[in-house]
Amino acid sequence: MDDDKFIEKLEEGVREAEELLRRRKEALAALKGKVVSGKKGGRGARGLRPGSIPALALAALKNAKQSMTLEELTIILKKIDAELDSRKVSLALSRYVRLGQYFAVAEDGKYGLK
Repeated sequence: MDDDKFIEKLEEGVREAEELLRRRKEALAALKGKVVSGKKGGRGARGLRPGSIPALALAALKNAKQSMTLEELTIILKKIDAELDSRKVSLALSRYVRLGQYFAVAEDGKYGLK
């Protein structure tokens, strides 16, 4: 067998194995009840956990239809959970701001929706 044909045959075998592996991973994820996304790191398909600080903040910002300072946002969220303070809200939202998901902080320090 010619080297080029041998390499081509091996590459085809690798492509088939990768496709089979991809399909099995999707099937396994479906069995476990997970959402399979075409993108790598498909976490965005799940959204925010209901009742979490980021989910509550997202709802508050949507209802207000404008950006808010951390203090304004904390006041609204305290009506739902009295134990919240500005530090907890800031920590809960910082990950999403850093990743550019859901929230953004403007230069004036106000939180808004992405």
